[in-house]
Amino acid sequence: MNNQPVAKPISLKGAVMLLGSLYWEGNDAAQDGDKGARRKQWRDTVLDMNTCRDLPGIPIRYGRLSASRNGEFTIVFGGKPDGVAKIADLQSSLPVENHALAGAAAETLKQQVEALAKAEGIWSEKNKRHYTSWGLVAIAINPNSEFQEHLRKVWMAHFQVALKPSEYGEGVLDASGILQFLLGDDVWRGLDYCLATPTKPSCPVPSAKQIGEAVKLGSYFRRTYESGIKTPDDAEIRKYLAETLDSGAVSLRATRAAKPLARS
Repeated sequence: MNNQPVAKPISLKGAVMLLGSLYWEGNDAAQDGDKGARRKQWRDTVLDMNTCRDLPGIPIRYGRLSASRNGEFTIVFGGKPDGVAKIADLQSSLPVENHALAGAAAETLKQQVEALAKAEGIWSEKNKRHYTSWGLVAIAINPNSEFQEHLRKVWMAHFQVALKPSEYGEGVLDASGILQFLLGDDVWRGLDYCLATPTKPSCPVPSAKQIGEAVKLGSYFRRTYESGIKTPDDAEIRKYLAETLDSGAVSLRATRAAKPLARS
């Protein structure tokens, strides 16, 4: 009788980095509308939100002037690596057979990328791709994973895109859509890869005053800040908002007793 233990199936575990409205939009159904409903459904069905946790040490800042957010600045990658994002594990994993990614792995990764692209508004009936003129789905690969080269080959085989890395900021992406900044070992514990959605920043880099002047009541900025997602510039932005209270400008302090700053 063979008493050898049965080897457990191997699979690669992934996650998604959540930088702003992708994390909170849809939690207020009355104000967030259909777009928010789609994002909440994506979080509930594609991610394991029970695993959602802080992701420190990320280079993020407010830097994209967004018409869809009432002219506010939204978060982009770049700047000091002192930001705090969120990260949640994907429910599905990539199968491994004979110490290599199985054929079904590429299809599973395609489904994960497509779902994220749809949640971000990148993928549409007119643009059935994981990239568009203003942003794309990218991947970070755990440099300590024994399958890092397998992941890189699958990504480059199925998710190639003609892009100029410099348009996304220094040290953010390579020409294959692979994130270049480092994630700490604590982040990678139990993970092989992480998906994210870099967007092109507006140039030049906006000042705290410019960002504060664009903040609207019930805003993207406040909802993001209150969700626990932080950039290194938040203190200066909030200071500007507080200092403009007497002139009638929107301020965080003025709205503490009211509804959270605006829904975008």
